[in-house]
Amino acid sequence: MVCDCPDEAAGSPVASWKEEPGEASAPEGSLGSVSADEGALRRAQEISRRAVRAGFEWESLDDVWSQVDEEIAELKEAYAAASHDADGRVVGLAHDADERVVGLTGEEAGEASAARLAREAELEMGDVLFSLVNVARRMGLDAEAALAATCDKFCRRWAYMEDAARTRGVALESLSVEEQNKLWSEAKKLE
Repeated sequence: MVCDCPDEAAGSPVASWKEEPGEASAPEGSLGSVSADEGALRRAQEISRRAVRAGFEWESLDDVWSQVDEEIAELKEAYAAASHDADGRVVGLAHDADERVVGLTGEEAGEASAARLAREAELEMGDVLFSLVNVARRMGLDAEAALAATCDKFCRRWAYMEDAARTRGVALESLSVEEQNKLWSEAKKLE
């Protein structure tokens, strides 16, 4: 593992790490053994728990909410800096792209810069999500269970919308957004 930062920041706890060929994706230590096999949400919960066990914790829930607000502001800033398509989706994201733009010229540098900005927006989204996992942990809630329940609830409502549209003799996709929202509201009332 090599620190991808200036020499003076190498000892900093915010130093970023780059994987060397054949090495694990996390630095050694108490968090290096957290498995990514169960998915990012469970991994975030375990990382957060271990950090708290080591004393790395906010003083209050309000402090965690302030962190969420800060991360959302940083996400909005990163999103604004990134390139977007006509639908507002970030473009240029390539997970295997070399983020360094030094030595590149013209179009190559532009593409590398777009990839770097897109990656920054993605990382900021991750920071928002990680902060929300900390809110859940601080509240005594399981973020995985909460998200799973919400996914199930969404699917139930969606199934109701599809059935209601089919009963009316139309495809859900052919309805306007307003008509779909009415069906969504009907589904919500049934729960």
